Amino acid sequence: MFGFLNVLKPAGPTSHDIVDKVRRVIGAAARLRSVGRIKVGHAGTLDPFAEGVLIISLGQATRLTHYIQAQPKRYVAGIVLGATSTTDDTEGQIIPTPGAAAPDEPRVRRVLAAHTGSIQQVPPNHSAVWVDGQRAYDLARSGKDTGLQARPVEIHSIDLLAYDYPRLEIAIVCGSGTYIRSLGRDIGGELGCGGYCDRLVRTTIGAFDISQAKLAEDLVLPDDILPPSAAVAHLPQAVVDEAGARIVSWGNAQELGEHARIEGEKVQDGTEVVILDASGKLLATGIVKAKGDSLVLQPGRVFFPRYGK
Repeated sequence: MFGFLNVLKPAGPTSHDIVDKVRRVIGAAARLRSVGRIKVGHAGTLDPFAEGVLIISLGQATRLTHYIQAQPKRYVAGIVLGATSTTDDTEGQIIPTPGAAAPDEPRVRRVLAAHTGSIQQVPPNHSAVWVDGQRAYDLARSGKDTGLQARPVEIHSIDLLAYDYPRLEIAIVCGSGTYIRSLGRDIGGELGCGGYCDRLVRTTIGAFDISQAKLAEDLVLPDDILPPSAAVAHLPQAVVDEAGARIVSWGNAQELGEHARIEGEKVQDGTEVVILDASGKLLATGIVKAKGDSLVLQPGRVFFPRYGK
């Protein structure tokens, strides 16, 4: 089992709860196929109140999760204006904002536009960010100051889907490390009425879409396992023949040419690539390196050592 599962997380359970449920499904399938214990991980935590796409990695695919985490993500968020929350979502104490007034739609649109691009964002106090060896949420629950500082995040776009005060619904495309709860809090603060998230759905991560996601209990294995190449579909593909595959599988460089090719892509020294055999099997990730007048494939993470044996 080497690949990914596109799992639909419902609102309520933690991401860890879903991973545990998938582990039980995987364990049962592995026993039926007389396979040993399978390593299971996930790419990108969702808060308990949130729902949507949760990508589960299996086996050696856990070594590829950072590629998925780095991909743009799309969310649909419901924001309640006119109040704040101690956790920036429905899990905390809801505090109405005294004298809150409904902003008009043009003002809402201006504030949304101001929160796109490269912005500085303070994570929620109730988050898993590490602060001096402790999780921020542990400090917050004990009444201590988390001291969280603003950090840069990338908001590619925010679209207004619906607005009927106090409810605001938006769609966000953002980069890694963005907290949508913080975005809801900051938008409400900028509007002068306060705000918190009461609904959050992750609809896509890179090439993984909610329309193909399945509840953990509905998974059929191995049919629902997506190929590991799905995590690196954005990278140029280098294809090696059998002789080249054996060289790569030992972690050795393979010169581009007779036994290795990159079709339809312009690459140069330092270009990151994925290395496939002739059947499309993902053998390794690596980089292109200049060697004299030639370019070579230098494998990094190798997934099938001693290929062909």
